[in-house]
Amino acid sequence: MRTRGLAASSVFVFLLSATPAPNLTALGAVLAGPPDKTWVEDKVSSDTLEGPFGATFYVNTEWSTQSDRDAIKSELVSDGFIGGFGRSFSRTTPDSYIVEDVKAFPDAAHAMTNYQWAQGYWHDPSDTANNVSTPSIPSSFGQRYTVGAWKAIDIYFAKANYVFTVSAGAKTDYLTDVAIGQAGKVYDFAPTRDVLQSDSSQSSTSAVLGVGAAVIILVIVITAVVLILVARRRRVPAGHYATLSPDGNYWWDGTAWQPVVRR
Repeated sequence: MRTRGLAASSVFVFLLSATPAPNLTALGAVLAGPPDKTWVEDKVSSDTLEGPFGATFYVNTEWSTQSDRDAIKSELVSDGFIGGFGRSFSRTTPDSYIVEDVKAFPDAAHAMTNYQWAQGYWHDPSDTANNVSTPSIPSSFGQRYTVGAWKAIDIYFAKANYVFTVSAGAKTDYLTDVAIGQAGKVYDFAPTRDVLQSDSSQSSTSAVLGVGAAVIILVIVITAVVLILVARRRRVPAGHYATLSPDGNYWWDGTAWQPVVRR
């Protein structure tokens, strides 16, 4: 019974200390849809930023250089990165893509720290030929670059507890208007509150209710075990009486005299 008691206590402590993980799918609602019907959303795959993601998947999907992966992941962890969500769109005429992602942090201060780090890491103010002006989006910067045959533009901005990146690329030319337009759409669509905290509050309420139910069940189980033990203690097999009365008609069970049952 000692082992069982420790197990029950451990379960009880675990239930009280468990904290529900945030539902990252809630972040999907803060990203905008494609510019128009010519764009098709990509399917979830191991090499596409589509759906919820963690730091490792994010850096491995979006960057090919290990030094960049290590630096970005290290900064994300340092800034308290909670998780993210991505949406990817593509079209064939011309062959092009759009990738949106949102990265969640504990508060606006941590998000701004991560944004400023990214700005210092990626953005060179003196490289006017490749900088993309985004005056309509507060706390933002943009740049263009080439990756193989692709001509791409990345636009970063911070809002509330989040850092957003909107990328647009094509093989024919830089999609400057598409990138700026979509980034502005995402900025306008993005919330000013912490959607994960709201979702977690609801989850916490459910968790508390679940813990309450578990505690009630635990109490019922413990009570049943105690009753069984008491019953077993009172049932002494015939012929094995602890103390008999002088006339041999009663035996003492430790609490009261019980009649001897003759068989």
